Order: sequence, then C-alpha cells, then structure tokens
Amino acid sequence: MQRILSGVKLGAARCSRLLSSVSVRSTLSYNIHVRLSTTSGHSPPPAPTRPSPFLTARNAARLGVLTACAGVMYYVTRPSSSQTAEKTPSQVHGEQLTEQQINSILKANEQSFAVDMKALFAADISDSEVGHKGVRKWTPAGKGRDPVELPVTMTPVIAYHLNQVASNQPIEDYHSEHRHRNGVILGVFDGHSGTECADVLSKYLGVYVAKAISELPACNGTPDRKQHVIQALKTAFNRMDADITNGGIDPDPSVPQSERIQAALRPAIAGSCAIVAYMEGRDLYVACTGDSRAVVGRRRVDGSFEAVPLSEDQTTANPAEHARLLEEHPHERDTVIVRGRVLGGLMPTRAFGDSRYKWPAEDQQALRIRQHRANYHTPPYVTAEPEVTHYEIDPTADKFLILATDGIWDRLSNEQSVELVAGYMQRHALVPDAPTVGASLLEEATRAGDQWSWMDDNAATHLIRNALGRGNPFMISTLLKIQPPHSRRFRDDMTANVVFFGASGPAEQVGERFTALGSVEWEAFQDVDLKRAEPKRHRLRLWVQALQSQQSTAGKTSMAASKL
Repeated sequence: MQRILSGVKLGAARCSRLLSSVSVRSTLSYNIHVRLSTTSGHSPPPAPTRPSPFLTARNAARLGVLTACAGVMYYVTRPSSSQTAEKTPSQVHGEQLTEQQINSILKANEQSFAVDMKALFAADISDSEVGHKGVRKWTPAGKGRDPVELPVTMTPVIAYHLNQVASNQPIEDYHSEHRHRNGVILGVFDGHSGTECADVLSKYLGVYVAKAISELPACNGTPDRKQHVIQALKTAFNRMDADITNGGIDPDPSVPQSERIQAALRPAIAGSCAIVAYMEGRDLYVACTGDSRAVVGRRRVDGSFEAVPLSEDQTTANPAEHARLLEEHPHERDTVIVRGRVLGGLMPTRAFGDSRYKWPAEDQQALRIRQHRANYHTPPYVTAEPEVTHYEIDPTADKFLILATDGIWDRLSNEQSVELVAGYMQRHALVPDAPTVGASLLEEATRAGDQWSWMDDNAATHLIRNALGRGNPFMISTLLKIQPPHSRRFRDDMTANVVFFGASGPAEQVGERFTALGSVEWEAFQDVDLKRAEPKRHRLRLWVQALQSQQSTAGKTSMAASKL
C-alpha cells in the first residue's frame, strides 16, 4: 500500500509539472507568434482566455481523480531500474544488420565523377599541357558565356568521389562543387543546431568565392596573384557570413509570407563549419572555418605515402585559437573559454551563423532568441573569417586531396585516412604497386586486433566504412543500427570528398581508369551563377527596431493599465 501511495504522489507531481509546462509553452508560443506576425504586417490571433474560478475548481477535482489513477498505473507499469539504465550501443541496436543492409546505407549517397578538364572548359590545349602551366588562350564555350580570352592553367583534377552517411535526421552536412573559368571550387559544410546555415553555404558560398576571384586584377602566375586569391577567399567568407547574420538571404519562395522573417533568421541562428578548396592550375587554396579538414596524400620516391595537412582544427584545443580568443576578450579570461568551449557552449572557435555568439544581447532580447550564454559581455565571440593555406600541386607526387567533416576525423587520423586512400588506389591499379603502401595500417591493425576493409569502389565510401568500424562488420552494423537522436551520442554525420590528381587526357583515357570502379558521371561541376552573389539587403536592424518599438509600446500600455 505504501508503494501505491508513493506512486500516487509521484504521478500527481508529474501531472503538475506537465500542466505547468503546457501553460508556459502555450504563453511563450503565443507571445512569439504575436511579435513576429505583427512585425510581418499580420494581426495576431486572440490571446488564450483565462477560465473562470468555478471551472478551475471543477477541473481540479477531476484532475485529482485522474492523478490517483495515474499513480497506480505508474507503479504497476513503471520500468525496472535495469530498463532505465544508460544504454550502450550493443543494447540499443537490436538485431544485427545484414551485409546487404549495411551496403545499402553506406552507398545510398555515393557519387563518382571522372573529369576531363580539357573537354570541360573547351580549351585548345594539347594533352601534354593539361595539368601544367601553359600559356595558351581559350574562349569559354556555352550558352550565355561571354567570349573572353584568358591565360589558362588547367587543374590536375581527374576525378572525385563523394559520399555522406547521416547520424542526425535530417543530415546537417552539405557539400558543393562548382567550376569557374579555368578553376574549380569544392566545399564541405558541417552544420550544427539545424540544417539551415549549411544549406545556405552549399548554395551560395562557392558563388561568393567565384565572384571575389572574378574581381581580381589580371596577374596570373605572379606572387601577387597568390596574395590576391587568399584575400579574395577571406572577403567571400566574411561577406557570406554578414549576409547570413543580417537577414540578407531570402528564404525559399514557397515559404508563406507570415513565416518569412523566421525563415530568414534560421540560417543565422543555426551554424556551420566550412572548408573550401579552390584550384586554378597547380595552385590549391584551402580556406577553413571551423573543424572540418583538408589533407593531401603525397607519394614519396619509395612508393609510400605521407599526409600533408592543409588546415588546422579551429577549436580551443588549438593553441593559436585559444590565444586569439583571450587576446580579443582580455577582461574575460576566466569565462570566454569554459570546459574547452566558447562561453561553455560552442566547440569550433570559427563558424558561419551562430548569431547567439555574435549579435548584441539587446538584439537577441528583442528577437526573443533563447537566453544567450552567461558572461556575454563583448560579442562577437565567434568569427567566420577563414585561415587560408596555399599549396602547389605536383601531379607526379600529389595523388589526392581529402575534404571531410569532423565525423570522419573524430574516428580517423590524417595518416590513417591517407593510407586508406593510398591502399585503395593501389588495389584498383591507380598507382604502381609498392610494398610500403598500407603497411603501417596493417601493423597497427595487427597490434590492436582490428582489420581494415578494402571492398568499396568509391574512395569516399571506403573512408566512411573504415571510420565506422575498421572493417569490423559487427561494429559497423551496431553503429548504423542506432536511430536518431540516439545515434548522435556514438557517431556524427560523415561527409567525404576524395579528389584525385593526375595528368588528364581525352575523355576515353580518363574514363578507363575509373569506369571500372562503378557508376561514373561526367557532369562533374555546376556552372557558377554570379547573379546569386549580387549585394543583399540587410534587414536585421529593421526587424530589431520594429520589435523594440513594439515592446516599448506594450510596456507603456501595461504601466498605464496598472495605474487604473
């Protein structure tokens, strides 16, 4: 009997909390709707009416009876302590996936592209000059292109392999691939707190980069060119973030008028890391904002491979980033970094969006943004300005570039990733056999009692499979079986783009090396539409002022009413 009474009390407490939560959420939802609807020019719905005391008392009596029943039911049906304990991956996954099911998940989003740069850009260049610093001139072909002759240096890209595997639902990783004049722009974007920011970056950032590059002075092949390109990349990133955080990106036309302000603000409230590779000729530029990563696989004379990192993770674990934050906020040395995160909340120290770490506190209050972080004194605390690295590709030694989000790098080191792709190339006869390729992986796996998988035709899928389970089908099945949101505790979204370098030739010669590896497409890059990079109207200040005015009017009305 004592246990049943305890159950009644617990059930009553839970019902009380539930009713309180419903009341608070209802009022909060109504207030937000009023503010945004009024600002958008729409009249708000009527406020929730307060019930009479009689109805409240009668409902309370009914609630008492229901609470007693709920208490009894809770005691009878409550889960045992063993059922409520923290679950491990092996307890969550249930039945194991079959090999076919595993492959279905891993290969659902894989793409393989072979690239014939000569045909792609309609350049009048001999095969021997492709991938080298030529001085031929060419006229871009195609509908709507202006016939402008430019000195051309073709990039040594001959193929790239893409893949994504989600942990979040929906996936918060995005990617983009563009061509501009005689260069290519590849991007990988790791979103957080929602999909909206990374989605915008995949549609716009490559275009912003192309726009900034197109405005550079004609100084190809000179030292000044490198500095100009580096600055152009920084300009494009900063401009992109300014447009996002100031409400400059129009939402999809299908969004109803009453929801357009909220939709325009979502990319600013969400956030995303970004890593972009821009290649013109042998010059490779990597711009990094956040903790995604770029690594080149370079083949040594003896046939072994080394990993050449072209970016550094921008987190507080990076001494340079740690020092930068302390220098920019000298009077907040004890609070700007808490538990290894910016203000105790954000892991990357650079990111797009994440306006809760950038907007002034009064703007966030006007917009009714969720309460900002404690010790919020001198924003912005986060920047989208990238660190840019220049690297000159040697097609005889540099064989590939890996662009990937931190879901990959959380589980594989730079060296492991390069060894895996190098071993992939050797097993598919894309590089000459060398006894040292993959040897360190084999030794490492033997010591750890692990194994590595070599079964995939797509190099990005190959990386993801080994990141998940190092070729262990049980581990891969266990991790893939866990459904969102529980899966996020054990693995992150994973996106990888493996870009292969070499001396490109005619389409049929390039294709011979890659068509045997599975489905290959030739339409590898999107054309850049520079109209998408035209100046945007920043509307955030107007929205904030309108809401502040509305709040002031409401406050005065409330004070006047209290005096009556």
